Amino acid sequence: MKKRGFLYPVVLLLIVPVQALLLPNLTLFGASPDLALIAIYLIGFHFGEFDGVFMGMALGFLLDFFSVGALGVNFLLCSAVGLTAGLLGRFFLGMGLAVNFAIVFLISLVQDGAAYLLLNLVSEVGGFFSAFTGHLLLQAGYTAALATVLFHFFGRRLPQGGATLGEGVLFTPGRNQGAPK
Repeated sequence: MKKRGFLYPVVLLLIVPVQALLLPNLTLFGASPDLALIAIYLIGFHFGEFDGVFMGMALGFLLDFFSVGALGVNFLLCSAVGLTAGLLGRFFLGMGLAVNFAIVFLISLVQDGAAYLLLNLVSEVGGFFSAFTGHLLLQAGYTAALATVLFHFFGRRLPQGGATLGEGVLFTPGRNQGAPK
């Protein structure tokens, strides 16, 4: 078993309170980073699809439980983020930091946009275009920037197969056992 047994309880116990209590003080033009998305992406990318989906389901459930929105939205979207990150980690392990920034930016944008649209189906939240051009783009950029910093810090320290992050290599075979190294 990989050295991750301590990681899951720590993330599950700390991520929601930190995101709810600390991050409102760290806003940048009204946007704050999504620590749950960053944690799910890091875990899925480094430990695989199963761990990514498990962490996505667990954090998504906690976010749904403690939020006032529609139940199940975070559960589904965070699970999808974990699966996506796990697949990316399996097939493209050696992505550089700039590529990871772009991927986290897009994932954050898609997740927040989908959540906004799903919540708009349940209740009238407001215009999607104004939210997209204002808050969603800024929050995706802030989340991607923080995720890139954490990738740089944790990328070399987390156990993984293949190349390490930040080497400047765009794509390497990663942990896919059938791919040539």
